[in-house]
Amino acid sequence: AVIGATWGTWVRNEPPEWGKGGEGFGRRFGNSLATTAINQTSLALISEVTRQDPIYYRCPCNGFGPRLKHVIKMTFMARNRSGDLVFSPGKTFSPFVGPMVTRNTLYPDRYGPGDAAISGAYGVGASMAWNFAREFILPAKRW
Repeated sequence: AVIGATWGTWVRNEPPEWGKGGEGFGRRFGNSLATTAINQTSLALISEVTRQDPIYYRCPCNGFGPRLKHVIKMTFMARNRSGDLVFSPGKTFSPFVGPMVTRNTLYPDRYGPGDAAISGAYGVGASMAWNFAREFILPAKRW
């Protein structure tokens, strides 16, 4: 939330109606927190309904290529209750839920679903980057 609010305030000034000062930063920070809370709640709910485990597990494989493929795959996949790898509606769609709500409620009226879709796509990219960090840099559970 801090990174997003900082970027939105001092680099992009988006939305410009909120300004570049402390008040604009605060609005962007609050919006980022709301978006993240909605995304995480939707991920948890969808994962529970589909009975899937959305946690990232490191690849048991070796080599950069196979591990990178695992990073990409785990952005859209989860474990089912049997431990099998399956498509995850929660991991695929939850990055779009928060922006869809916040862009249509908290943002100025000129923002809408198209802006939310773009923000959701950035969220998918951020999830993939976070998976990359967990695969190659940070400790994570092994498959």
